[in-house]
Amino acid sequence: MEESQPAALTDSTFDALRTRFDKQRGAVLASVEARSKDRLRFLLNTIETRKRREADDIRQVLDDLEQTLKTEIAVEKQPVQLSLFSEDERTQLKRDHAALEARLARIPNEREQELRAIEERHSNAIEHTFPVAVVLLVPNSSRRRSADEQRSRMA
Repeated sequence: MEESQPAALTDSTFDALRTRFDKQRGAVLASVEARSKDRLRFLLNTIETRKRREADDIRQVLDDLEQTLKTEIAVEKQPVQLSLFSEDERTQLKRDHAALEARLARIPNEREQELRAIEERHSNAIEHTFPVAVVLLVPNSSRRRSADEQRSRMA
């Protein structure tokens, strides 16, 4: 193939090649279609693996956050001598505690939303068949024969 060169073919040689190709067109298209389906199956496996990994990652992140928040809330529930704090500091502690509780309460819904988003992002894979080219290699001997035929017609 590396030694091949473009060639100008006679009309009869080109017509003969076209006829041969037309007979094989169905097989060529079937081969392209089969390759496209194989590629889609491979990509679906890759997408499924990526989807599972992303879902596991988001679960882990949210589980870790949930555990951290629960630990922090438990620490804050331990008795503290609030009399040592100013009124502003006590108010801020209450706000911080409420914010932690609110954030903890949002995690289950967030987990569900994130998993749904991952599912949507990795769904609806579509098969695409890209254009292909067929290269016909004509042996030099056929090219010479065609050129000889053309010269004999001209003479």
